[in-house]
Amino acid sequence: MVVHFQRRGKPDARYSLRGNPPRAAIILHRTARQRAKDTAAARIACSWPITRVNKTSRGLDNRGNDCFRNSALQALMHGPRFLNWILSHNSRLKDGTRQFRCQKPLATQSRIERAAMSKDYVPVRGAKSLSNCPACAMKNLVEVYWGKHQMESDDEPRSLNSRTPPFLPLIQVDALLSRFTPQAGMDGQQQDPEEFQSRFLQACLESVDYDLPQNLDWRRQFDALFDIDINLALRCQCGAPRPPAPHAASDEGGMDGLRGLDVLPSGQTDSVKASLRRKFTPENIGALKCATCNHRRQVIKTLKIEAAPELLRLKLSVVNSDGSPNHNVISINKHLDLTEHLMPQPGHVAPLKYRLSSVLYHGGGSNSGGHWHASVHGPKYAYEVNDDQVVKLTPKKLSWENSHQQMRAVVLMYCRVHQKAP
Repeated sequence: MVVHFQRRGKPDARYSLRGNPPRAAIILHRTARQRAKDTAAARIACSWPITRVNKTSRGLDNRGNDCFRNSALQALMHGPRFLNWILSHNSRLKDGTRQFRCQKPLATQSRIERAAMSKDYVPVRGAKSLSNCPACAMKNLVEVYWGKHQMESDDEPRSLNSRTPPFLPLIQVDALLSRFTPQAGMDGQQQDPEEFQSRFLQACLESVDYDLPQNLDWRRQFDALFDIDINLALRCQCGAPRPPAPHAASDEGGMDGLRGLDVLPSGQTDSVKASLRRKFTPENIGALKCATCNHRRQVIKTLKIEAAPELLRLKLSVVNSDGSPNHNVISINKHLDLTEHLMPQPGHVAPLKYRLSSVLYHGGGSNSGGHWHASVHGPKYAYEVNDDQVVKLTPKKLSWENSHQQMRAVVLMYCRVHQKAP
């Protein structure tokens, strides 16, 4: 028996068997500099390079005045892409060759000195010469910090002793590098963790001759990790653009991230997000003679992010505009959306979002003394790390800003969050 099926509806109607057409793909636009950074960053693994089962963070021993260095290192130890980048230094490839090889320490020192002088830093003369590779010292610390070495009997990671490898060689290298930081530790003053990070990261970069064709990615990846490109624009009240003063643009951003973010005086509610919004709010810098309209008119300064890094370093100001200490407790945003501060692009702008990775706190004494410690976000949990003491934080304390009395959040690091492809 043959069964005939009758189609309902109009006898000559045609029916689509393909379903609904897909929505048109939205093209997200980025600047050329951002595309270059993203391409370089994509070559760095974003997974945590941990070789032990227990993924708890380690403590770092304090010899007496090392809290600034310990807290700064804890922040770096919790940036996965930085960890993978430094581990690629002098690493062996599948074909047996090594990539991003060390150059001679004296060549590294010469590069560091040139970089310091470009920032108007005057190195201390007569000091000892660099004899070890800074990138190797940092790499060795990473391997032990997250490795199976120096474990307790209960499988907990033991704090690293500052008097033995791999911690001691890094400290010895930094003792020579500190002469490139203006007034670092002078007159018995405590050093700054953000300054330590900047000088040691610069030294890691200069440890490889990145001008060689085979090492170009070393510099490109470093820029993708830390450099933030800020576009500075000046515009007269008549609408005509005005060229910035020499070096004005270079003073904003760079590998040091965003420094000196203002905090409202005590008693006023403030947050990192609000401080960043003030940073990027157009500013009237006064009346200047305009070459276009030939009048003295108000000039507006505008800052926009041209290209953002994978690791965004922020430093909050600890003083008010009059120079007095600022003890205001600022709200630390766990997530930042900086899309509104990007340079305008045609069509849809690719979002720029970050997740909090670490907060370095300062408390007690004065701005030149006191104590530093860190709150860091590991692969699973967050921890408060006070030198060799490591305490797991509960999810409710992940805001971190109110978990410490008499402590001020000063140095922060955020990890970029990439939008997943649809």
